[in-house]
Amino acid sequence: MRLSVRLAGHPLHPMLVHFPIALWTGGVALDVGGLVMGREWIWLLSFGCYAVGLAAAVLAVIAGFLDLVALAHSDPARDVAVSHMLVMVTTWMLFLVSVIFRASSPAMPPPMWTIAVAIVAFLAMVFGGWLGGRLVYGYGVAVNRRGDTREDTK
Repeated sequence: MRLSVRLAGHPLHPMLVHFPIALWTGGVALDVGGLVMGREWIWLLSFGCYAVGLAAAVLAVIAGFLDLVALAHSDPARDVAVSHMLVMVTTWMLFLVSVIFRASSPAMPPPMWTIAVAIVAFLAMVFGGWLGGRLVYGYGVAVNRRGDTREDTK
C-alpha cells in the first residue's frame, strides 16, 4: 500500500499548495506597493502574507513529502519530485529568513535585502511550481486515469 494523503479520494498536496502560493505572491506584490506608496499598513499586510504563507506551506510540505515517499524508487518522476521538494523547502526557508528579519517592526519598511530575499524566494517558488507541474502533467503523478476514488487504488 502506498502512503499518500488524500481527501475524498483526491490528493491533498495539490489542494494545499494554492494557499502559500497566493499568500507569498501577495506578499511580494505588497512589498512593491509598499516601496511605491510607503504606507505602514502595506508593510504589515505584506508581513502577514509571508507569515501565514509559511504556516500554510508547512501543511503542504508534509503532504508533499508523504506523496514523495509513496513514489517507488524506480519511478521516472522521482528525480523531478526530489528536485521539486528541495526547491520548495529552500523557498520556505528564504521566506522564513525574510520574515524573521522583519518581525521586530512589521509595520515599518523592512531592510531592502529582506525584500530582495523575498523576491528570490518568489522566483524559486515559480521554478518549484513548474517542477510540480511537470510531475502532474508530464509524469501523471497523483493522476487517477481510471476515475477510481478509492484511496487504496492507483
